[in-house]
Amino acid sequence: MPGAIAAFERAVKLEDELIYDEPEPLPFSSRHWLGAALLDVGRFADAERTYRDELTHHPHNGWSLFGLQQALAGQGKRDVAVDKDMAESWARSDAWIRSSRY
Repeated sequence: MPGAIAAFERAVKLEDELIYDEPEPLPFSSRHWLGAALLDVGRFADAERTYRDELTHHPHNGWSLFGLQQALAGQGKRDVAVDKDMAESWARSDAWIRSSRY
């Protein structure tokens, strides 16, 4: 798993260096994959930082919010604002999220 986390951290760095384009060149964020890998190894505080950072780039993103909820739960924490944002952001979806990576 350390190799996967290092690869995802490199992917985040490369993604951050991409030139702005609309629509974005990737249909997903590498931070979703990094955050999920961090959750898998119990690095919940690192995962929280990863998802919060992603939410500054893409506010109200359901995958980021779901991962953030998992990261907070892993630390025994809860954030009512995050829960509310997730409920509002995903209210019309007909898909269930089971992970921040897809």
